[in-house]
Amino acid sequence: MSDSEISITSSPLSQEIMLSDDDQHVTEREGSSANEKNELQHLGVGLVDQTVLEREIMAKADKAIAERDEALDQKRLDKTRKEIR
Repeated sequence: MSDSEISITSSPLSQEIMLSDDDQHVTEREGSSANEKNELQHLGVGLVDQTVLEREIMAKADKAIAERDEALDQKRLDKTRKEIR
């Protein structure tokens, strides 16, 4: 590249413009986070807040553990009732 050349590179998520001036490269990123979010959604990728994700996973795990404990308790209760008769 000569000192005054401008090269434009496009990608699905952003557009970069590289300017060359005496081997010094300046990169400018164009595009807003809203635009990137829309492009990611178009690709089927969603963005989730880490705290919300952790809270949802913990709630599902707690629910699964509670259901399992309830099933085991019911099984013990049924076995005890059977032994009493």
